[in-house]
Parts: sequence; structure tokens; C-alpha cells
Amino acid sequence: MRVITGTARGTNLKTPEGMNTRPTADRVKEALFNVIQYEIRGEVLDLFAGTGQLGIEALSRGAAEAGKRFGVSVIGGDLASLPAEGEVASLTILGEADAAAFTLRSGAKPGDLLYVTGEIGNSLASGHHLDFEPRLAEGRFLAENGFASAMLDISDGLLLDAERLAKASRLRLCIDPAAVPLRAGAERESALSDGEDYELLFTVPPGREEELKQVWKLTKLTRIGVAEPGEPDVCDCSGRSLLRNGKCGYEH
Repeated sequence: MRVITGTARGTNLKTPEGMNTRPTADRVKEALFNVIQYEIRGEVLDLFAGTGQLGIEALSRGAAEAGKRFGVSVIGGDLASLPAEGEVASLTILGEADAAAFTLRSGAKPGDLLYVTGEIGNSLASGHHLDFEPRLAEGRFLAENGFASAMLDISDGLLLDAERLAKASRLRLCIDPAAVPLRAGAERESALSDGEDYELLFTVPPGREEELKQVWKLTKLTRIGVAEPGEPDVCDCSGRSLLRNGKCGYEH
């Protein structure tokens, strides 16, 4: 059940657009009406064919443990059957953000420096997509201290999510592919579009870079590029677009 809690809980805990958002039970209560049943009964078990009571209980325990760790209340939910064998877990997390520390993907300016947290690529083969640490502390630190001018999480692929930031901020991002930090086993070309990385991609005003380096005590941080004036695009150091050479990421 570690897989289920890592995927469902972790991917929902990544903050929208990477902004400084805190999950809150009060807002969820306004939208959810069903109470999770902790006493699992036979008719519920039938909905998860092949899972059995131990699996259902483990799922509930995992959700509760993850919620406690990240300060999220598990206050609602439902179960549904599938037309074929298998199990599906879906979670929705609602939260609130401090307007004074609200960081969108649209705030980057020409000259801002482009950074990523952690490592990129080979998420599926390495199992990272099923067992990762949501970058909540990193996102809050960057937003609350005014280091990030624009920010979002990398879930669909570095290039695709960089393109989203470029379009929202109406500028061009120049990325040095050789500077992108790779996860073990990753190939540089495919890592740019693999997705499921769940790291933060953000821009830093040039005047704040040295201060950020001095005070940063969290996960690995790497500068991979710069924002430049121009039509929204993602280019390499020579100015060649990286968006026109095939797959850029996962398109929903």
C-alpha cells in the first residue's frame, strides 16, 4: 500500500502551480459529504475485487499516516466498483494560500534565473513516481521569502511544464540541457520529457540568487537556465527551440 499512498496522496499534495498552498479541512468540509468508513464491512470489500480487508485497511492507514505527516485531515471519500479487475484510488485535496505569498507561473521577468529542485528523468523505471517527497517545504520557503517570481511543479515533463511557465509569463526560457540534474539511470534527452518528476521549476530574480544559495538548507537545487524577452518558447543555449523535436511531455 506504500505505492498507493505515495502516488495518490503525494501527487495531490504537490501544490497547484507550485504556489504556497496549505491544505485545509474547513474548505474540504464544504465540498465533501461522505464520511470515510473506518470499520470496513463485507459489502465494501466486494467493491475492491482481490484486495481483501487487509488491503482496504492498509489503504486507510496509509492515507491517515500521510495526512498526519503533512497536516491534512482525511474527512471524506467514497468507493466504487470497476467493470473489470483492478483497484483505483482517487483523492482530491483543497487548500488555501496566503495572498501575500501567492506565487503563480505568470510572474517571471526577463533576466530571471531558472531553477529546479531534486533530479529529473527515469521516474517510472526507478519507481520515483510511486514513492517521492512532495516539495511542500521547498515551495513554501521560496514563496514566503520572496525568492520565486514564478513557480510550478514538474509533473508532465520538464519541457512541457517549462513551456507553460513561458506562455504564462510571456517570455522565452533558455535551458542548458547539460545542466539538468539527472536521476540515476536517466538519459538526458528523454529526461527532458519523461514527466512524473514532481519537482519544482521556478524563476529567481538575479538580485536574489546569492542570498538564496546562502540560506537554502533543503533538497538539491540546480540552476538550469534563464528567462529572456521574446515569444513564448523553450530553447537551448544556442537559441534552438527544444519544443519542435518530438515529445515534450505528457499531454492530457
